[in-house]
Amino acid sequence: MIKFVQCTQFINKDMNMYHRESNTPALARTSNLNEELGQVEYLFSDKTGTLTRNCMEFFKCSIGGEVYGTGVTEVERAAAQRNGVKLEEVQRSTDSVHEKGFNFDDTRLMCGAWRNARDPDICKEFFRCLAICHTVLPEGDESPEKITYQAASPDESALVIAAKNFGFFFYRRTPTAIRVRESHVEKMGKFQDVGYEILNVLEFNSTRKCQSVICRYPTGRLVLYCKGADSVIYEKLAGGMDSIKRTTREHLERFGAAGLRTLCLAYRDLNNQMYEEWNEKFIQAKSALREREKKLDEVADLIERELILIGCTAIEDKLQEGVPACIETLSRAGIKIWILTGDKLETAINIAYACSLISNEMKQFIISSETKEIREVEDRGDALETAQVIEDTVKRDLERCLEEAEYYDNTRTQLDLALVIDGKCLMYALDPQLRGKLLRLSMMSKAVVCCRVSPLQKAQDVSASLSKKYPQLYQEGIKNMFFKWRVLAVWAFFAFYQSLIFFYFCVAASTKGQNLSGKMLGLWDVGTMAFTCVVITVNLRLLMACNFITRWHNYSIAGSILGWFLFIFLYSGIRTRHDRQENIYYVIYVLMSTWYFWLSIVLVPLVALLGDFLFQGLQRWFAPYDYQILQEKYKNQPEEISRPQLMENPHLTPDEERRLAIARLPLERSKHTGFAFDSPGFESFFALQQGVSAPHKAWDVARRASMKGPRRIVNG
Repeated sequence: MIKFVQCTQFINKDMNMYHRESNTPALARTSNLNEELGQVEYLFSDKTGTLTRNCMEFFKCSIGGEVYGTGVTEVERAAAQRNGVKLEEVQRSTDSVHEKGFNFDDTRLMCGAWRNARDPDICKEFFRCLAICHTVLPEGDESPEKITYQAASPDESALVIAAKNFGFFFYRRTPTAIRVRESHVEKMGKFQDVGYEILNVLEFNSTRKCQSVICRYPTGRLVLYCKGADSVIYEKLAGGMDSIKRTTREHLERFGAAGLRTLCLAYRDLNNQMYEEWNEKFIQAKSALREREKKLDEVADLIERELILIGCTAIEDKLQEGVPACIETLSRAGIKIWILTGDKLETAINIAYACSLISNEMKQFIISSETKEIREVEDRGDALETAQVIEDTVKRDLERCLEEAEYYDNTRTQLDLALVIDGKCLMYALDPQLRGKLLRLSMMSKAVVCCRVSPLQKAQDVSASLSKKYPQLYQEGIKNMFFKWRVLAVWAFFAFYQSLIFFYFCVAASTKGQNLSGKMLGLWDVGTMAFTCVVITVNLRLLMACNFITRWHNYSIAGSILGWFLFIFLYSGIRTRHDRQENIYYVIYVLMSTWYFWLSIVLVPLVALLGDFLFQGLQRWFAPYDYQILQEKYKNQPEEISRPQLMENPHLTPDEERRLAIARLPLERSKHTGFAFDSPGFESFFALQQGVSAPHKAWDVARRASMKGPRRIVNG
């Protein structure tokens, strides 16, 4: 019952764990959550949506080998601060636009200025790729100011919003076409509505790591637009583009070091005959009953070749508020943190610095496949040789890092260790011959960062403010300081001692004790007196075990003792004809008329608890726990934050109070799945039952327009 109340009243209603932006309160799904949280030693976290806000904003780009965008990211500021460099604030231009999903500023591209660029045609291809290559659905009024986009991911939405701000406004989608309002293409200040026929959508998945759209221009031009991870797009590029490939890769590394999420953009012109032949294969793969996804990927690879590189995009996903301070506190508490991300090595390291997961004072072990030796082997194209070289490199680096880590551990050097490993190396490190070494190295590391991985993973004794100020208190739970055999043995010893006290004291009272009638106390008298002493002793022992006593503790202890007396009064006062003569009828009233009873219920608990009292005093004086030291230090200081303040925030706005009320409604879920059953009517229904206005939410829109049948090609 106590654990249940802790979850429902303390955890679920804790305003410090209520996320206002998403209207999400804490929800304890197990009554043992308090105890389990106190023993957590390893914390595994994704980056997107956990460390970051999952609120994507188009920030920078590279088009035709030229970088655009003047902003400075949080990660860049953290890196500069780490290196002792002061970054000057960049003043935004007067014509800059900042809306949700778009935080870009560069006068060379905005307001049609791209027409004066070195290569305006490549800029046009870049913007059209953003406006066409997606599965986004527009909603609302078909105007740039009022339209909203529903996308499968915030990245896709940010790219379409960027195209709109660059003058390529996607505003309508039908099952077979999209319409884009293009501004400043032919003349400054002019716009035209253009309809693009969507022939095929080759969807993104974790294997392909790219997305393509085949479309037909009104002029009859057939184009494949493709966007995806640089490692995938670069493998699909045509030859003879070494200069732009090298320049764009440098820009990708620069964006990655700034903590930005990058995508490469490319295109390919198709002819009708090539497309017709490929589309027949695509239709067959789409109709396959076995291994359909695999066959679709293979067919997509047939046409996603000989691409022309356009450039790359860089999207910023800002860190959650308080992430660096939170991770630093968890680290000081002895919790080892693993971050899993799909970012590049440089990006992952810089984000780890920005999150305070890694610092310059830590010894860093880096195991990466991005070495000169491995790149040279990969360029030769021999898969078997590449695998052997990577395996040898991982084995050598792992043994070197483990040997160095064990040296620091054996010499008792007070140096924190951090391990950074990319996904390709991690795959080889998990080999049965190497996984043991990886495990030992990771267990000795205070922080582990896995980059380029696939998407396929206290008690009320010290106040909340002090537990944050001294997170080292948490290490007592990790080390099982309160669950050792020695602690169990101490409890068992005193339990045995108390049982002896109960037995001999009560037996002594029975041999000489007499009631008012001069009769010796019988079995029922002694048993009732002994059990009364047990009830009082156990409740007082529980009170001694509490490190922080409130009025609720006092109420529960006193209520338990009084509850026993109330029960025995009623039970002893009831007699039926089926009772035997030696029953408990009226025994408590007889006992309470003797001085033996009152002496026993005072003396027996005192003597029984004397050993516990002396042991706790000696332990607290000569071998105190960390939390006991802090208790003595701050025992005369009031709590900084009271429980009612933690439970109810008096500074909520009316809108936030309404959202919190909705969050506390019954959590009903549809028993059906799929797009047709995604209408969010349950929350609104229960809200109305409680008198709370809860507007309907928009549907989460996923993939569409990819399941197309054969199409007749018209030469034009």
